[in-house]
Amino acid sequence: MRSTLLSILLISSSVTAQNLGFTVTLTEQPSELDNFNQKYIVFFVNLECGADNCAYQITINNYAWNVFKVLINNKQCLAESCVDSFERGNNVNVTVHNAINGNVLRIFDLEFKQDPNVVLLGCETGFFNDGTCTRITDTAEDQWDQVCFCANSQSSYCSADQSIKGECASGTVTWWNAATGTTDKTTSVAAGGTTNTPKPFTFLLEDVNISLKEGKTKGGSTKDVILSAHLSCEGESCEFTSTISNYAPDYYTIHIGTLACQLGTCSGNFVKGEIVPILVRRGDQHLNMFSYQWIDEKPEISILGCNAGLLLFDTCLRTVTNPVIDFEYYDDTVCSCQGNQVTCDYQTQIGNCIGGTPTWWIDDTTSTSLVPAVHTTTAYPVRDPNVFDVTFLLSEGVIYDDPHNDHNVTITAFMNCTTTTTCQYSIAVVDYAQVYYTILVNGVECPGSVCSSTFAQGETVRVTVTRLGEQLDLFDLQNDYMPNIVVLGCSFGMVNFGICEKANYYDNIIQRDDNVCICQGTSMKCDADTRTGGCSDGSPTWWKPIDPRNTASSPSTTDGYYLMTFDTNFSEITLAGTIYQLSINTYLLCNDRTCTYQLKVSNDNSEYFGVYVNNQICQQTCESSFTNQEGAHVYIRKSNEILDLIQLNYKSVTMVYCDDGWLEPGKCIKTSNDMDTLCTCQGTNVTCNQISMLSPCSFGNPIWWQPIGLPTITTASPIIETDVEMTFTEELTNQNAHNDNFTVSTKMSCQRTICHYEVLTYTGSPDYFTFQMNGDPCINSCKGVLNRGELDDMLTVHRLGQHLNLIEFQFSDTPKLIMVGCEVMHKIGSADDSTCLQYPTNSNVGQTYFNDNLCVCKGNANLCDDNVPQGICTLGSLIWWQDDEANSTSTVNSTTITSTTITSTTVTTSSPSTSTVTTTTPPSTTTQDDVRNHFLFDISLVEGKNNSMKEVKFTSIMTCSPEECEYSIKVDNSAQSYFDVMVGNLKCKNKKCDGSFMKGQSINVTIYRGEQVLDLFDFEYTDIPRIVVLGCEDGLSEYHDCISTTTALDQDLIDSVCSCRSARLNCTGASDGVCRQGSQKWWKELDETTIPTTQTTSTPVPTTSFPSLKDISDTGVGLNNVTRVLNETYHYSSEGENLNRTQIRDITKILHNSANLAGISAENAQQILANMDQVLNAHRREIRNGQSKDYRLLALLRPMVMNTKDHFVQYLNGRNLGFNAKKVDCKSITTDDGLIDYGPDFGFAPLNDTNRLTATKENSIIVPLDQVCSGSGEQVSHVFFTIYRHQKLFSGPQKYRNYGSSSEEDDEEEDDPAMEEAGARYKRDTGNNNTDDIGQIPAPSKCSEQISIPFGTPVLSASIIGGDQGAFISRMSKLVGAAPVMAKLQFNVGQMSRPLHGNTIVSWFNTGTQEWELQQKCDTEVGSDGIVTASCEHLTDFSVLVYSQPNAEYVCSMPLTIIGYSVNGASIVCLLLLILIGLMFYIRGELVRRVLIYIRGQAPTTGDVVNLAYYCVFFLFFILSLFFMDQSGGDDRSMGTSTYCVVIAAMSYFSLISAIMMSMLIGLRMVCHFFSPKLRLFFGVMTSPPAALSIGLIVPFTFTLILALVDTSFFKRDDCFCWVRPDYIVYAVVIPVVLPIINGVICSSFAIYKMFFQAKRGLASKETSHYDAEFWSKVMGLIIMQVAMGLPWGIEFILIGVAGPSPWNYIFVLLLGTQGIDLFLIFLYRRQRLRNESRKWSSREEKWETKRSRAAEADED
Repeated sequence: MRSTLLSILLISSSVTAQNLGFTVTLTEQPSELDNFNQKYIVFFVNLECGADNCAYQITINNYAWNVFKVLINNKQCLAESCVDSFERGNNVNVTVHNAINGNVLRIFDLEFKQDPNVVLLGCETGFFNDGTCTRITDTAEDQWDQVCFCANSQSSYCSADQSIKGECASGTVTWWNAATGTTDKTTSVAAGGTTNTPKPFTFLLEDVNISLKEGKTKGGSTKDVILSAHLSCEGESCEFTSTISNYAPDYYTIHIGTLACQLGTCSGNFVKGEIVPILVRRGDQHLNMFSYQWIDEKPEISILGCNAGLLLFDTCLRTVTNPVIDFEYYDDTVCSCQGNQVTCDYQTQIGNCIGGTPTWWIDDTTSTSLVPAVHTTTAYPVRDPNVFDVTFLLSEGVIYDDPHNDHNVTITAFMNCTTTTTCQYSIAVVDYAQVYYTILVNGVECPGSVCSSTFAQGETVRVTVTRLGEQLDLFDLQNDYMPNIVVLGCSFGMVNFGICEKANYYDNIIQRDDNVCICQGTSMKCDADTRTGGCSDGSPTWWKPIDPRNTASSPSTTDGYYLMTFDTNFSEITLAGTIYQLSINTYLLCNDRTCTYQLKVSNDNSEYFGVYVNNQICQQTCESSFTNQEGAHVYIRKSNEILDLIQLNYKSVTMVYCDDGWLEPGKCIKTSNDMDTLCTCQGTNVTCNQISMLSPCSFGNPIWWQPIGLPTITTASPIIETDVEMTFTEELTNQNAHNDNFTVSTKMSCQRTICHYEVLTYTGSPDYFTFQMNGDPCINSCKGVLNRGELDDMLTVHRLGQHLNLIEFQFSDTPKLIMVGCEVMHKIGSADDSTCLQYPTNSNVGQTYFNDNLCVCKGNANLCDDNVPQGICTLGSLIWWQDDEANSTSTVNSTTITSTTITSTTVTTSSPSTSTVTTTTPPSTTTQDDVRNHFLFDISLVEGKNNSMKEVKFTSIMTCSPEECEYSIKVDNSAQSYFDVMVGNLKCKNKKCDGSFMKGQSINVTIYRGEQVLDLFDFEYTDIPRIVVLGCEDGLSEYHDCISTTTALDQDLIDSVCSCRSARLNCTGASDGVCRQGSQKWWKELDETTIPTTQTTSTPVPTTSFPSLKDISDTGVGLNNVTRVLNETYHYSSEGENLNRTQIRDITKILHNSANLAGISAENAQQILANMDQVLNAHRREIRNGQSKDYRLLALLRPMVMNTKDHFVQYLNGRNLGFNAKKVDCKSITTDDGLIDYGPDFGFAPLNDTNRLTATKENSIIVPLDQVCSGSGEQVSHVFFTIYRHQKLFSGPQKYRNYGSSSEEDDEEEDDPAMEEAGARYKRDTGNNNTDDIGQIPAPSKCSEQISIPFGTPVLSASIIGGDQGAFISRMSKLVGAAPVMAKLQFNVGQMSRPLHGNTIVSWFNTGTQEWELQQKCDTEVGSDGIVTASCEHLTDFSVLVYSQPNAEYVCSMPLTIIGYSVNGASIVCLLLLILIGLMFYIRGELVRRVLIYIRGQAPTTGDVVNLAYYCVFFLFFILSLFFMDQSGGDDRSMGTSTYCVVIAAMSYFSLISAIMMSMLIGLRMVCHFFSPKLRLFFGVMTSPPAALSIGLIVPFTFTLILALVDTSFFKRDDCFCWVRPDYIVYAVVIPVVLPIINGVICSSFAIYKMFFQAKRGLASKETSHYDAEFWSKVMGLIIMQVAMGLPWGIEFILIGVAGPSPWNYIFVLLLGTQGIDLFLIFLYRRQRLRNESRKWSSREEKWETKRSRAAEADED
């Protein structure tokens, strides 16, 4: 595209075109070595020249767009690439304009004299070298500049070793010049060589269209106005023309400056330095839609006050806002287009204003009479982005109160940043409530209320307003990349030129309004119509408690003193409605050791209330004092109750034991308790009567009225309530002789802002052990006070020139006790914080070595013996004896000696007393050694701009010894979809990543973003430990400080890195970092070597010195390094589900090598099990393919148990497995042994009592060890048990289905398509290769018997080792009868459904064939509560299995299927005929009557609706049976029942139950004629059509619906046959079988009655006499149908557990499928009976007629 455009622009002649391509780079930074705040711009130039002219293309990559502006022939290049041409003899000059200092650099010119040429920095020749790049440098105004010139044939490298320093051969090098305000003159040389007169400056900007569209947010008509702009300049004067299309003339008027433009087109002129604003007015507001202006180097059109960014070539841009007009929200859109693009809609991109903020509607300040204008100039104020003149008004008032309670502050701020590196500012406090407020500038008050000075680029001037106990960061003056004022924590949106913005904050508790109004470039106007500012950072930050560490002064504190005054009002309403109240004014002043207080009591109800201070009555005024370890309590007494109202403590106060929330500076707070109301006011003029909202207690447990007889509570609720006892023992490695002991007890009590502690020490060898607290001797006891935020206090013990940091007292945010460097301790292998834990280790003094052991007990326990489990430090790191330093100084605070009790810590130590003691001053927590070897490091990366910010934070700890470093890194990644974090070569998401590395290695933390990588920081240990940030070894990480560095990637991406070492992560006041050693590096493109090759992840894995899994597995492991190897392996295995088969194979090899080391400890075994537990989090397929013939996870447990030197190995808190092993001495066996799983929440536990196996319902296994020892015939040495919570390790070549789930709820991927070849490949591959990396053999067809694995079923394993070779003892010898039981197992399978076509078994896993076996199964009992118990005669890995045929025989057997379809189809035809016959009764007509006579065999009667409904529900059942019940054609992998199938089963069940109910009603209707009149009337109503239909349809439907909702499993057979489960006895057997039997018995009984009693004996009365010609046919048909409907349900029950074909299957299909046929046959039978009955009656009538005729003839004769 560009080359085509160049060819068009190039007017070539017959002369061959000449091409010239090159790259020019401009770089500016503070110095040659310091690239902080680097700015650079790159020009890619292509020049093609013909005979008489040249065409050029200049592509610009401007990485300092906010500083550098590019002009081509004094016209700004708005696009990324600018294309044009020029004639021979003319020039094209390219200049760079510095927007900050106004300087101009004419960087290069394109000229065409005889040949094309490039003039670089004014140099005609000398810089263009086709062989290499040329660099030119200069230093001026504290900035180092470099211009690099490279031809297109070269790579753009401008480093010293890849480029040459340029020398100008012709001309003079010219660098930055101050802008003169006039246009640079271009020189041209004629073809003949004579100099031509320079061409005058010309400028043309056309094809610009700006539109405004406004409409109500909630809908309605919109109003539009469109303006075109044309700007033409020559010399220093410009002409403009604007065409107006106003589609809302009654709403908008257009003005040029103050003059109305009433014509369709208005034009004018102006000169350089002037602005012509085009305004749109509506009401009393106007909008500066755009402006013609020439205030910089070139003329331009400014949109909405933005100098750049809202008008781009061939582009349309939108700018939107939502103003409020007459209390309604509007949507305003300004669209600016230039060039051919004129379409603007909702998809048009949003413009980005550069160099300011869009200015929208503002109020008119004056009323000017407007006259038509054609030509106009204006003195409209010019907006300079480097100059701010802002006025702030802070007002605070109480709602509905008088103005005397309002407090106001007015501050003016002026900032001028026109110079390059510094800004001038002046801050004046115009007016404020001096008693109430204090104004601080950078923490100090301004003398004379005016502060003025300068600040450097990157610094901040903070203006803070304080009142009692609170502070407000009102605004900050900043100059990072551009000058800015941050208001209330909002970077942008609160300061806009020419208008006023406001922000409001309302305190619900004290009903106080805070308002801030900000006006820039206009007079102060702050009212209800003032626009609310939009905060770019979310919401403004308002008042917060004063932090004495961050402010220079506080209204409530002075140096060394603490002052608090407050009022307390207490009132009570009695049951009679009487109000009693009192008020107390409290004054509390504390120094370093004591507090003095004064109380003024106003009690008008002294007969009801009594006020006491420390049990002394206080009438009006009370004064006293107390020490820093005491306090004072203010009580209220009434009758026999007492209320501890105020608790005065040292430098703190609580109300009714509420530690926080009921006493706040600058507020009144109210609370209540039943009939009592309490109100406190501190530092405010608000009264309690003005407070309506009640405030809850934020922290603490309020204690109200108590009986006087109860003991008085004298301390506030403690924060720490843990008792800890520590026992430390030490002995020489070569003797266990004389020991010296010492004991240390620590008690600590903390309130909201203060902690008290007391230490008691005792030692029998005072010459050997000495104790120090913060460097001062601690003999027998010492006490201290620690205020919130103060430096830590440290208790150290000293011996033999070494010290141990025993206990560290911390109180930053929450109180902590750090014991020997560790904050949190847990039991190894679990998260159990046991009562007692021990920590063995070694230490030495010179060549003398000691065995040390630390025992820590919590609670009241104090027993430390050999059975105490070993602990691990999970937060922090254990720091043991360290060498004393002669000149170490302590930087912790001096402590005041006091005492209280809460947290108890006891330390007991013993050590040999054979050496002379030399003690020195102990180092504190901030010694030089800690600075060198202990790193508390926080770092954050923030990327984005304004509201689009992405952030990742790191909190890390690194502690180094002379040999290695340990680290812990916690990642808080709020943009996980954007950033990927790698620690070493492991992905570290939002979790804690731990590890270690040796001296000479490093760990790097890298961040990946798309195809780029950032090496954020490294932990490095070469000569000394250090932290390297962004590749910089020194300068970006400072002790006790935060360092910030920033870079701009482009105009939308700004990256900021903030690092804090041993300091709280606070980047607001961070220092600017300067790299003093190394090179600061930001994002770089990924190369191929960093892209991983694993299949399971696409995240790049960086190359680090951290050992890879391959290196660890290939490196030998021994007892000297097994702990470290397993720790390093754990870093990889903890990836869990992200592990691939290669990693699992390497981990398995490492674990095998470690398990086969003779003499490993129980801790090493727990490490092996922990790694194995983590690996089991991986996907099943990866685990299976990660095993090989030589290295299997299941095969490492036996050597691990055999090689462990300890008696016990337990791993009881695993996620995927539990383990219990011990050495066995058959001579002393008294109990059984086993393992039980209490679930993920409670973990595993040893099991040693067989009775407990049946007493619980948990998964468990136990072995009768006494029987094994006596019956095995071999010497038993070890026994171990394992419970696996899933079956990932038991997956071989054969694939099994999961039973009891809707799908194969498996975590593995699909196997290869050619699965049928997997069996053959398995044997071939396992014979030739050392891996099982193959696909699995598919599971058999669902129509064959097979093993299925119940979902979520565990595997229980027991193994006994014995004999000389450590072989497995799997079974005992069979003596007489059955073999003895080796193991008893219990499984809880929960609500697993009973298999319909098979059985539940307990079987074992054959590790040889890698399959579940069907031989030698265990004796199994299945309980109704889901408990499966088994007794097994051998030991191995056991699990509950289902051996069954998954699918029903009805969908598997072809003969059954054919029979079923045949009888169902026939039944459907029969029922359809019966339904049609039933419908004919309701059709009138002689033909229909004759047809019915023929069909029925007699004259038709009325239709039977109940019978018709009876046929219809049967018809519905057979339709479902024929077309929908068989679901065998679905997914072969599925073992469950779909919702669709449940619906079909429920509908089928409903239809049959409905048919049964209707048949019963039909039977009752037949026999009710034989009842007494009253019963006949009742049953007649019940069997009437409306009642019968309701009972026969609604009752079954409701019953079925309830079953489907409550007990859905009834309809889930899981065998691809959509029918009900027959094992639900009540629903599937009792109801459908018993009801037809009852009905049949009733009907049969009345038939017998009619036959033998009524008909023959004549016993019936006339009322019960009834004749029905169809009675007997109806009875016979009814009985036949009852049998046909009831038998199938019973047959289904017989078939439970039967797999394969059975005669009962055929009987079931025939009985169920022929019921429609049966009904039709019954109909035919009844028809025949009716025809015969009709003939008989006809014959009788003929005989009677003959007799009557003969009788009549006889009479006549």
